[in-house]
Amino acid sequence: MTDIWMLLLSDIHTGSAFGLWPPDMVSSSGVTLNLNIGQAYLWKKWLKIKKEIWRLTKGKGPDIVCEVGDSIQGKNKKGEGEFIIEPSSAFQGRAAIEIISMVLSADTVFYKFRGSRYHVGKQAETEEWIGAELGSVTDDLGYHCWAWMPSLDVDGVIFDISHHQSAVQVNRSMPLERERRYSNQIVEPIKPKPHLIIRAHGHVSAYVEVDGEASLGLHPLKLQDDYAKASTVPNRYLTKYLGVHLIQIMPKLLGTMKQPFIVHPLRFMHPPLSKRQYRRDANGQRTRLHNGRSAT
Repeated sequence: MTDIWMLLLSDIHTGSAFGLWPPDMVSSSGVTLNLNIGQAYLWKKWLKIKKEIWRLTKGKGPDIVCEVGDSIQGKNKKGEGEFIIEPSSAFQGRAAIEIISMVLSADTVFYKFRGSRYHVGKQAETEEWIGAELGSVTDDLGYHCWAWMPSLDVDGVIFDISHHQSAVQVNRSMPLERERRYSNQIVEPIKPKPHLIIRAHGHVSAYVEVDGEASLGLHPLKLQDDYAKASTVPNRYLTKYLGVHLIQIMPKLLGTMKQPFIVHPLRFMHPPLSKRQYRRDANGQRTRLHNGRSAT
């Protein structure tokens, strides 16, 4: 029995000045947008991630792709639209489609998940459209955008997937442990116990395994933004890494002493934060203040 590869990506946030944006895409204003220094850094790393995915899967690409919510930034209402490079949700959706399409092949099974209401709206119309355009497997009501996948059964290996989880400043594994406890309360025949719970939203990656029960929080693909910086000062929500997760699913290991999957984080460092440098000359006189640049 051959291994199955599942790619997990989330929190792309197209339309944000801190998110991925295809460099050649024409915006709703009819022009291509110049990527800022952070977006250029993200795009360069995204291309490297794609190359690594194809290397690990020996050129065939992932069998399953799950985009786990917040694929667009939305209107940024709390920030009054500040740091939005594309105001149209439709064009934000087009950008997300272009990015996600880069890791899909003709044989890929695709699942789209609904992000937070603040970014995608209460009915997630744009994310639903993204799912429909990319041929996402539909839920029981016919929606292409899942709020929650209680049980994705891949040759007997069970995954419980949703965007939402709570966030904490310390003990960052706690939300995942809590998600596991909630999941375990729902038992057969309503819902099988998952081998791995997958969550996003917190923009912090964590892998937690307690007594053989595993949970995974996903990396974001968005840089630290102004709202997050201002939410708590000094900031405590800064994530060290950005990226995706590639899951190697091995059904042949079911019933053995090993987990039937391996988590491959494909990640890169968040670029350095802004800095300023004070310098004096040999005589002890102040010369000038030097600006530091991020994402070099």
